[in-house]
Amino acid sequence: MNRKMHDKSAQIKGNNMTSNLTPKDLILSSDDLSTEAVNQILEPYGFQDVQGVNRRLDNLADVPPYREAFAEIVSHLLSASADSPDPDAALNNFERFANATFDRLWLYRLLHDAPFLLRILSTCFGSSIYFSDI
Repeated sequence: MNRKMHDKSAQIKGNNMTSNLTPKDLILSSDDLSTEAVNQILEPYGFQDVQGVNRRLDNLADVPPYREAFAEIVSHLLSASADSPDPDAALNNFERFANATFDRLWLYRLLHDAPFLLRILSTCFGSSIYFSDI
């Protein structure tokens, strides 16, 4: 499996300044990032539908208490999804799983404290619809 470097931040050039954007910036940015910036942040993770991934991330961080907690795990989630057999399916099924939980804030805090669980979930969610539906 070809694994890419997942910790690279995007280099966005504008107004003679270069800024490093990270996946956390997708979640916490008060301004809408350009399509180019979103692509530069997410493409290294190997997703086929980068704009769909961006929409899923927005959905997972839809209200302020979730937004801050999700921002703390988003880099780990993207990296774990990228390492799964199907990164797009892994993230799609993670979104379904998170939306079905009783308390997303608790889930995000748990995953922050035990990031190895993201790898397990992403492997299951990116490998099998059956396991994703359990």
